[in-house]
Amino acid sequence: ILRSGFMWGMIFLGDMVGRKAHPPTSLALAVCLMTLHNPWAAADVGLLLPASAPLGMLLSGQVVRAPKQRFAKTAGRFRLGKRLVLAAVPSACATSFTLPVLVAFQMGVSLLGIPANLIALPLVPAIVVSGFVMSLPLHVSILNWLGTTGALIGGVLLRVLEVVGRM
Repeated sequence: ILRSGFMWGMIFLGDMVGRKAHPPTSLALAVCLMTLHNPWAAADVGLLLPASAPLGMLLSGQVVRAPKQRFAKTAGRFRLGKRLVLAAVPSACATSFTLPVLVAFQMGVSLLGIPANLIALPLVPAIVVSGFVMSLPLHVSILNWLGTTGALIGGVLLRVLEVVGRM
């Protein structure tokens, strides 16, 4: 949460002073700020994993950009397959960037990680919306039925996400 907060802080600060954000630089600065009070944290798995996964995802944008332009020019067969490949690239890059950390700390690597991410990714926005809908009756008591419906849908989606997470 700290890394994310520092990164967003750098992005907002850049906007305030009229500079364009550079996410890899924001990530590097966030990691530096997080290790100021304890330099040994740089060798901790609790910092290495949350820093290496976003780095892989940030750099995957450059990997995806060129094929996206090529795929946009080609019409026809295998569109779903191309879209699945493009959706899997960020997850594959995050996995490949965390792999050295996982091996160094003798942690397991799941072969189902990328397919599980492809299943879980579409569920997250629906879970967030159902959480918002579930909170509506707190403010408007006449919407109790909507909150109950949001809780039911959100609960089912969270259960599916939990099953996918155990893969």
